[in-house]
Amino acid sequence: MQARCGAWQVGNDIDRGRIEFRVFFPTGPAPEIDAIRVAGDFQQGLGDNNWDFAGGLPLTQDTSDPRGSFWTAQTNLELPAGFYQYNTLSPSTTAPPGSSPTRAPATAASATRTRQS
Repeated sequence: MQARCGAWQVGNDIDRGRIEFRVFFPTGPAPEIDAIRVAGDFQQGLGDNNWDFAGGLPLTQDTSDPRGSFWTAQTNLELPAGFYQYNTLSPSTTAPPGSSPTRAPATAASATRTRQS
């Protein structure tokens, strides 16, 4: 796959920039995900509490690629270049008949933002 996934700094400033997050789910069995949020130690730089999934960035689903679904979000403010840890959470609201919704396990990941050379 040639599309970029994970997290990275966007923009041309080597010292700071917005962070873009991107997750991919290939076409196939439906993962029953209807929402994804990202939280981490970058949130304080946005004026929020670190590791607060309730206040985390919601990712938006794009199903236009025949290979699968891309979920994407970008911070609304620039952050200093550096290393930030993050995690995604998908609270599933879809449940089989006769059962109650459960939270899907979070996907562990971390983002490294380095200066561009």
